[in-house]
Amino acid sequence: ALDSVSVAFHQGEFTAIMGPSGSGKSTLMHCVAGLDSFSGGSVQLGGTELSRLKDKQLTALRRDKIGFVFQAFNLLPT
Repeated sequence: ALDSVSVAFHQGEFTAIMGPSGSGKSTLMHCVAGLDSFSGGSVQLGGTELSRLKDKQLTALRRDKIGFVFQAFNLLPT
């Protein structure tokens, strides 16, 4: 779980989220992308507060503004 996390990702930058197993990497990514809900704080993406968006709005935002490359999902051929 995440507790007292503050992070900023800037447009045009490449960011790697790394840490030991169980440290909250996936939880952070899911919250930032609006895939998981959060019990406190806020997530803003390009000035948009994610907690105020409905499901269809979140889907459009993820489609148009967010990209992930996951390590374990074999999205790239080896």
